[in-house]
Amino acid sequence: MKRAEEIYNLTGDWYLCDYQPMLNEFGEIILQRDEENYQGDSFLIYKDGDKFGYLNFGWGSCSGCDALQACSNTKQVQELMDDLYSRIKWFDSIHELKSYFANKDWSIDYQWSISEFREFVKEVALLREDTPSERRINIAREIMDLEGVLRACDVYDEDYGLFSFNYPMRVVLPKELNEGFIEVIKQRICKLQKEFEEL
Repeated sequence: MKRAEEIYNLTGDWYLCDYQPMLNEFGEIILQRDEENYQGDSFLIYKDGDKFGYLNFGWGSCSGCDALQACSNTKQVQELMDDLYSRIKWFDSIHELKSYFANKDWSIDYQWSISEFREFVKEVALLREDTPSERRINIAREIMDLEGVLRACDVYDEDYGLFSFNYPMRVVLPKELNEGFIEVIKQRICKLQKEFEEL
């Protein structure tokens, strides 16, 4: 992901009001609805590999009510960008994403009063899911990739307490970090295997 200074011209006198360049950096946007008003909210669905993310944020019409327009230096723009990215709610599959939207009682949230959001929820429901056979193929591929990483994480240097592996690139990690990394991969494989069996 590019940094703020790479996607905005932050030299000399500048004034920013367009969020879209930074939103585009967060991943592939497959659905976006913006409130049609001088201030309001934006609603986005992202796709990142097999994961899907949901982002909702508000914007205003002046520096007193809009975070981007209030930024006065590069550091502030980057902090805003980091904050927005951290707000993305990620799901492991499009099925999980659609279930979240279908099962949540949106009527008690302020967004439900926004006509654009109600249309957004309808559009989320129409997003295409993989067929069971397509999902099985994608799961099998991911498991194979992760197992390849595990097979490559077996070189331990006793003198330096480091693991190194060459998949997909050469990486060297301290033992404690590598063990944590391996545990995360194993947990992901177990979750995928369970999903595969349930399809």
